[in-house]
Amino acid sequence: WRVVDGDRRTTIGLVYAKLEAAKKIREVSPWYTHLVLDVVEERWDQQMSRVEDVQMEQLSVFGPGTYYWNHYDSSLDLGFRFGYVLGLAYLDGLWLYLVFGFDIFWDCIWFWTELSYELEFGFDRAYLCGLPAMVLNLNLEMANLCACLSKRQKRIRAMQKKNFGVHGMDGYGVSVERTVGGVRSSWAAVLEKRDALHFPADLYLEGTDQHRGWFQSSLLTSVATKGKAPYACVITHGFVLDEKGMKMSKSLGNIVDPEVVIIGGKSQKDAPGYGADVLRLWVSSVDYTGDVMIGPQVLRQMSDIYRKLRGTLRYLLSNLHDWKPEYAVSYDDLSKIDKYALFQLENVTNVIKESYENYQFYKIFQILQRFAIVDLSNFYFDVAKDRLYVGGTESFTRRSCQTVLSAHLLTMARIIAPILPHLAEDAWQHLPFEHSTEDGYVAKFVFESKWPDSNKKWLQMAAEDIDFWRKILELRGEVNKVLEDARIGKLIGSSLEAKVYLHTADASAASRLQELCEAKNDADALHRIFITSQVEVLSSLEGETIVDIPYVGELTEEGSSRIWIGVSRADGMKCERCWNYSHKVGSFVEHPTLCERCHNVIMRLQPLGAMAGVG
Repeated sequence: WRVVDGDRRTTIGLVYAKLEAAKKIREVSPWYTHLVLDVVEERWDQQMSRVEDVQMEQLSVFGPGTYYWNHYDSSLDLGFRFGYVLGLAYLDGLWLYLVFGFDIFWDCIWFWTELSYELEFGFDRAYLCGLPAMVLNLNLEMANLCACLSKRQKRIRAMQKKNFGVHGMDGYGVSVERTVGGVRSSWAAVLEKRDALHFPADLYLEGTDQHRGWFQSSLLTSVATKGKAPYACVITHGFVLDEKGMKMSKSLGNIVDPEVVIIGGKSQKDAPGYGADVLRLWVSSVDYTGDVMIGPQVLRQMSDIYRKLRGTLRYLLSNLHDWKPEYAVSYDDLSKIDKYALFQLENVTNVIKESYENYQFYKIFQILQRFAIVDLSNFYFDVAKDRLYVGGTESFTRRSCQTVLSAHLLTMARIIAPILPHLAEDAWQHLPFEHSTEDGYVAKFVFESKWPDSNKKWLQMAAEDIDFWRKILELRGEVNKVLEDARIGKLIGSSLEAKVYLHTADASAASRLQELCEAKNDADALHRIFITSQVEVLSSLEGETIVDIPYVGELTEEGSSRIWIGVSRADGMKCERCWNYSHKVGSFVEHPTLCERCHNVIMRLQPLGAMAGVG
């Protein structure tokens, strides 16, 4: 576009092409709006009016300060243009000429001839900064031309004062020379110059200020020369502030140096080194579409969370030291609690994959944190300790649990790898077994293992079973509260010294609770889930039994449904090996201090049974 004597010459085709290209761009931006499209739709006149000429062979752009000559002489329409040459790049066989500065009629035509020759054949990229001219990477002819322009400054300025020219304000913007021919030449000088890359780019990443800058200029120049946008997706991020929400500044002394975060400062006590993974974990924890805060306290919190994730992987590795893939128990033979654990794992994996695809890293952080701390450490790992440590080495319950743990280890190492590559690789290098991909390739490194395969069967739990296990988790939380009251009241020390009573008026719920109390698979037994010695489901809250229960609580569900909870001392004597209380302790001549389960385990270890009587 160019304004001459009030007339506007437009290139409508480029406007619509740019608009259509913008509609196809996927954008992850603040406020969840399509800002690139907004710039094209709402501010296209302002932006497009800065472009003087749009042609297939060249794009001549004039910046603020351009002088258009009045039509005192028709020869001025020849349009010989000289000025400050800021950048150009070779685009798919077409030259994109970017020229800013004065539009003057020059009586020395040979200079224009020499300039055209140099632009088309002489060099690939050039910069000229100001008058008097400083020429970089130009040959002698270009230098002579610039020197001539320098000598004619007085004449040019004198003509300006006489109002010989009209001051024009059309300009493209400072990002164009960077977009195409300079340090930000992402698509012209990078994507098309490197074999490993492709056009268009998968993603452009920049701050909110670049919607009318780099995003805009890249889109315009690419549509003008290539007919499509140079990127498939745009991510907009905010800016980093200190812990108080203030802009970082050297004068304020609140700058956080990434190098200091990684390796530490001069004083390791005041500025400890957290490593690259902790810094990457912080990046994943924040919603980058807005401004984010960082500081010593934030980093300490990230370090604590990192240690918990690392502890999760250590637990998995330590309990798989004797594991081999051929020991795996088939899904159909797994206990209900194991199936529910795999259901949670597959569900988390799918949500995290979707979050990666949508660049929602803060969701991944939140999901991982909750999964590792709440679902695994506080529940499954806690419950699994009994069958991992007390059950026999080759026992079905232990192998069943290890089957689930191995699936968690292989999956977690891979889903955290994009964010915590060092931690993931560290865990992978300590795998006690080899992991092979579907094509039989042994993955020696975590990034060779590919994304975890989808296991749709793990998601096929009945909806009522899923709801039931969620209620069991809620019930477990309330039971723990009553157990804590009993512990504070000195009734019990360990939770294994307790017996839990349950009652509900809901016949269906009572029946399912009773099934877990009598579960054939020991892993599903309700007292294993509560980590107590016994659990009894009461049919009524009347009778002498209730009088002997000193600590009570209640789980209130939706509507009028509720589950009454009571806690008393466990019945029987303490097993010396597993610490559970049982009436069976003292019933076995060979091992009078063991419960029935531990006695059977020890007897299977004969002839070493006598030496292993006390674990």
